[in-house]
Amino acid sequence: MPSIKKNRILPLIIRRYLVSDAPALALAANHEQVASYMSDRFASPYTTADAEKFIQQTFHDDDTATYPHGAAILLKPGFPGNSSATDALLIGGIGTHALTDILYRTWDLGYYLSPSVWRQGYGTEALKAFTRWAFETWPTLNRIQAHVYESNTASQKLLQKCGFSV
Repeated sequence: MPSIKKNRILPLIIRRYLVSDAPALALAANHEQVASYMSDRFASPYTTADAEKFIQQTFHDDDTATYPHGAAILLKPGFPGNSSATDALLIGGIGTHALTDILYRTWDLGYYLSPSVWRQGYGTEALKAFTRWAFETWPTLNRIQAHVYESNTASQKLLQKCGFSV
């Protein structure tokens, strides 16, 4: 599988998860506002142990899968939402899951951002960059789709802004 390289777009970095990301992933994901819009298998509260398990599963899946399973979304230093002058801050995640049988060229998309960075344009940048990269990297990919709760109007608007039909 082609590797997810650091995809640098101002102000974000999208890259594979690292084992060392677990504490930051837990900090970004451990919010009721995030969990309420995720699937039932998303732990709440979301602990460092949950993050470690997820990252290990992502590594395992990336070794055998032909699609990008998961990537970290990091905010570069000095941008709104990251007060550090030197370190990128993990603010969310994005990934896909390929469907099976005749739908193998259709991928389900999942993503989240920490509530501290909602409504700042980072979701739009991450979603556009990730989907563009996926279609460029896998030319046989036909479709990326996302499932969104009816009550999650912000995510619906984000998807529409990025060219998805809702």
